[in-house]
Amino acid sequence: MSIANPPRQIVTFEAKRVTIDMANELGVDIAAICEEALRAEVRRRWQEANADAIKSINAWVEEHGLPLEKHRLF
Repeated sequence: MSIANPPRQIVTFEAKRVTIDMANELGVDIAAICEEALRAEVRRRWQEANADAIKSINAWVEEHGLPLEKHRLF
């Protein structure tokens, strides 16, 4: 399975008819909007769940520098 082109799955959801009609009139890609909203929510929850670890790593780097900094060419 390619990460760049994962398999797709058909899902069903309910929405107000007027909202769907407006989206269709405007040419909105409902599937793309839903997919992006889901990705954003997953990203937000991951960041929230890992906030302490991220703060800890950032504090360590602030105190000690990057572990392989001596090998940088810039």
